[in-house]
This record gives sequence, C-alpha cells and structure tokens, in this order.
Amino acid sequence: MKRLIPFCYLLAIGSSLPIQETCQYSSPNVTITWEFNAASSSIYFSLNAQRAQDDYWTGIFFQKSEAVIAYVQGGEPRQSSAHLEGDEVILDAEQRVDFVSGTSPSLQSTSIISEFTKRLDDFEEGAFDADGCLTISFPGTVLPISSTGNLIVPETLSQYRICNIESSCQSATASKASGEKEQILDIVKRDNSAKGPVCNWMDGSNTVHWEAVPNGIKFNIQADVKKGKYWTAIAVGESMGNLKMAVAFTDGNKVKQVGGWQPPAKAKDLKVTLNKKGVKAIDSKLSYEFIMPADVFKAVDSDGCLTLQFGINAGQYAGNFQIHKHEATPTPMQAETVEEGSGAVEEGSGEPNHDPVVASSAANPNVASSVSASAAPEALLTSPAEVKATTEKPAEVVVTTEQNSGAVSPSSSGGELGPLDESKTSGSGSSTRITVHPCKQGHTDLRVCHGYFADYLGKVEQWAQRHGETVGAQLWKACSLLAGVQHVPTMCCTEFHSTCREFIQDE
Repeated sequence: MKRLIPFCYLLAIGSSLPIQETCQYSSPNVTITWEFNAASSSIYFSLNAQRAQDDYWTGIFFQKSEAVIAYVQGGEPRQSSAHLEGDEVILDAEQRVDFVSGTSPSLQSTSIISEFTKRLDDFEEGAFDADGCLTISFPGTVLPISSTGNLIVPETLSQYRICNIESSCQSATASKASGEKEQILDIVKRDNSAKGPVCNWMDGSNTVHWEAVPNGIKFNIQADVKKGKYWTAIAVGESMGNLKMAVAFTDGNKVKQVGGWQPPAKAKDLKVTLNKKGVKAIDSKLSYEFIMPADVFKAVDSDGCLTLQFGINAGQYAGNFQIHKHEATPTPMQAETVEEGSGAVEEGSGEPNHDPVVASSAANPNVASSVSASAAPEALLTSPAEVKATTEKPAEVVVTTEQNSGAVSPSSSGGELGPLDESKTSGSGSSTRITVHPCKQGHTDLRVCHGYFADYLGKVEQWAQRHGETVGAQLWKACSLLAGVQHVPTMCCTEFHSTCREFIQDE
C-alpha cells in the first residue's frame, strides 16, 4: 500500500504502514519491482522512471543512512549508493549494493532504469522492523537536480512496507526449488537417447556451438560484425544472485579481450581463455572461441538442469571495458548438460554419430525492429517466454468498435503477427475493449516482462515520432497486438494490465 508522508517521520511510523502484498509498485511515472534470491540471500531491485529533459534524479530509500540513486547530469547517466545529510542526498564513495550495469544505469527512449542487488546481511541495522518487514521510500517520479548540483529530497515520499519477501517474492530459481515449475525462455531437454545432446544455440544469423575439452567447455561464437565496441556474453545461472559469465569485447571484426564476470564486477577466479588463432573475420561474420572452466557448469536446479544465457552483441562498452546495459534482453535456455556436447565424430570410430539438437531463440531480441508505413505496432512480435503447456487458457482477444467487430489473433507461425485491418484498429480507448483473463491471485510476472514491454513500446514511440504521431494514439493498436502474442497476457499479466488498462475488459 502506497502512502505519502513527511520524510522526517519515515523511521518512526514504518511498522504502522499497511503491508504491500505484491512484488512491485507501478505508477504512470515510476515502476519498481523486487524479488528475493535464496541462493545468494539477496534482494534484486529494478527501478524504472520516466525520463526528463534536463538534469534529474530518482532513487529508493531504505532509511536515512541507505539509499540508491540513479541520475543524469550533463547528459551522463550515473547510479550510486547514497545516504542523507539533512534533506540532501550524498553519494557514497564506496558502493554498498551490486549494480547490474556498473556505474551507468540504462537509458531507454522514455525511461531511466537502475537494477541492483543487495544482500540481506548488508542492510543497515534497523532496516527491517520487529516483524521482519522492510520499508522502502521513493519520490514516485524523477526530480530536478538543483543549479548547484545538489540532490534535494522532497518533503513527502511514497512508502511501501514489504513483508515475507523470502517466500512471497521468490526468484525463478527459488520458485522451481519449491515445486513451482515456472519455465522461462527456450527450455530444451533431451527426451530420449535417440537424440544427441544439446550443443548448439542460434538466434537469427548468430550461432553458438559448445563442446567439452580437457580443460573445460569450449564455446565457438559466430556473430554478425557490428561497427563500434560491443560485448557478447555467455552466462550460467538464472538471476543476478548466481550468474557467472564469460564476456568477449569486440571492436568491429576484432576481439579485444575476454574475461570472467560475476556481476557487477570481474571475477578473478573465473578464468576465460581466448583461442587467439581461432579468431576469423569473413565478410560480415566474426568467428572466435573461448574456454570456460568446467566447474562453472556444476550448478544445476532441482530438475538436474542448468540455465545458459546468451547475449550476442548485447550492448556497448566504454574504452576501459566498462560494460553498459544490454540493449536487448539476453536469451536463456535450459539444458540437462553441456559436457556431452562435442564436435563431429570421425567415421569408423565406433562412436554413435547423432545430429546435434539445435536450440533456437524463442524471443526476438529486436522486438518491433521492422515497422510498416501505416501503423507502428504492425511489426513482428514474439512472446517473451516459451513455456510448457499448462491448464491456463490463452487470452481471448475480442476487439469491438462502434463501426464493426472482429477477432484479432496471432498467426499460426507461433507468435508472429501480421498487419491488422485498419478498420479494426481505428477506435479510440473509449470505444474499444480487449477481453482477456484477469491475473491469477498471487501472480508475479517473469523478470523478462518489464524489459520486453519497455523495448517494444520504445520502438512504438520511435515510429510515432518519425510519423508525427503520439504514443497514445498508437497504444490501442500496440495493446491489441500484445494481447494476441502467446503467453504475454498470462506470464506478463501485471505488466500487460498496467500498460493497457484503459483498453482491457477482464472476463
């Protein structure tokens, strides 16, 4: 439950606040989500605030001695842990949280996003009250930075009291361990011995192949050459609390460096070895390979599977190899093993020569990158999650206008949508309704949902600006398309209802 209070009373009345039962806060200007990772005993926070034109800041306050701030000053985005002195925010010299993207938050077309994790035992004494609840406070919008460069806290802040976060806001890893079989992107398993092991992944023209070698697992990457400094990552783990990754830094058709990372910093004990002789640039493709130590792949879930995540040319980096936020959400994949992946078997060796199983990306990282000249959301859309069949019924999209009525549904290609008939999308929010199932009690969106919606709506906004339109005028069409994408109205139910609430009618 949100409540506006004078900031000077934050510490005094925290325990009297109503308990916030969901794992997110959302308003027209700010969205905050949080989840608990049992493996690392830490809380992951994501703060997404609407951008302003000039220098501005926003943040989350745990108490007067603890805060996390994201700000833009002189065009440069920054984020830092902080504390309060009077009504002024003072940035800490030493960071007390682990940021997902280093010192720079992500700047989207319409928002600034700060993601970080904080271990439970790293909170200051008194952060949790006698009931074990954590109180967070936040401005609810972005605030201007003063002409003298000071960050001044307003007199009132929104405040939430979060209780039972360990059980009510578990990460995907913890949920699976407790028997909730929520599956994420691109689950791949070997269901019978006639199939070879999963040892390939592809997304468009980018491919990754891996095989076991004496000193670890060797990955061969073939990726499109992009102008500029880009990083590519192959990671093991489901969330920031347990993620270990190999990162390759490329500049055009050259590999500048590889290294091991455990976000938000380099991992000195994770040695990644580049085969310098294996770097090849042919036409518009760059091929290279590196080896990760085998012990990185020992962590499996309760099903005996591990999660791999792939981010090919995922984002840019600074000159000192400072990683910037990924431009496209990395694609996860589950596999029973990586150690059985191998290269071709020599004929006559006596070993079985199976065709490898290739895992293709379930989510297009360039959502809505191609648009028609007639309407912004008429690009190809793909689901942010590929899940096993469940008893949950898919959303039924019923579009009704004053002129006519009809049904909008995804094509048989499994998530791709073609252009909508203009006559069926010309209604305004007051005369159209999208009929979907309401969110189930206790539902929590997948973590990929927020980024999926942000990416897509960002593309819609770009199209609208190019054609002299507004996002509001195109939002109805975007929502009706999103409603027809498999799993979006169910697995991203909260985000979908928040974004499209003016057009939705629950069954």
